[in-house]
Amino acid sequence: MKTFAFDSLERYRRFGDLRGIKKNICNKPWVAFSEDAEGETYTFMGNGVVMIALKGNTLKGSWEIDTKAGVLSLTGSNSQHKFTIAYFDRVLLALQPQGESQCYSFLVNKSNDKFFEPRRYTDVVAYLRAKEQEEDRQASILANAGDDAPIASNAELKNKVEQIKQHNELQNQAKALKQQLTARNKHYGWMAVTGICVIVYASLFLFDYIKTGLPLSEAIINSLFYGTIINVLVCLLCINRLVAKLLEFVNIKRWKHSHPNDSRNRFL
Repeated sequence: MKTFAFDSLERYRRFGDLRGIKKNICNKPWVAFSEDAEGETYTFMGNGVVMIALKGNTLKGSWEIDTKAGVLSLTGSNSQHKFTIAYFDRVLLALQPQGESQCYSFLVNKSNDKFFEPRRYTDVVAYLRAKEQEEDRQASILANAGDDAPIASNAELKNKVEQIKQHNELQNQAKALKQQLTARNKHYGWMAVTGICVIVYASLFLFDYIKTGLPLSEAIINSLFYGTIINVLVCLLCINRLVAKLLEFVNIKRWKHSHPNDSRNRFL
């Protein structure tokens, strides 16, 4: 069996289920994946015999699986090989030769009902990633379905469902906390804009009336005209939103400083 480099299959291991592997592996043609289409075919018999076909030749050997240790042993007339089972479903079997690191061989059930026939190594990677995404999607659906959702059969999936529920609950709590901390920020933002507008009008009026000595009526007209232009720019720049965002940052920063161990902090 040819090996392929893979960073890690650890995160995919939880989607496999070795409990039914002895039954599901038997009497099916398992083709060793190879990009040059010369992979051998393994047929595992229930009596411990394995038939290996390659290029028209057939070899006979024996096989054994330790489901607790997750180890597959293949024994021929002059050799014995042991593999750690990194992943298994009814379509794909990923094996790591013992003593090797980050090298894996893949057996594909030729009669699989998903019509999976990988031609490139990237096809195998895509299959595993799609499997992970589907499991995550199912776990998310179950987590969001509430207490009436059907109980997941896989222990790892149950754990993932619980993690997603806790994650969603923390997010909701953090959202409510954020609303509480920033409830009046928009109000303060508009107060800041109103204050700026008043200061602009007053500053222009005082400058024209006192500094330049304009008559009262002209000073008022000038301050209203130029002050309105400046204040329109202030509104267009969304100063109220900038102030609200700044206050939000300050409020959350203060909360995290005062409650460093609060589990909601990472969602704020």
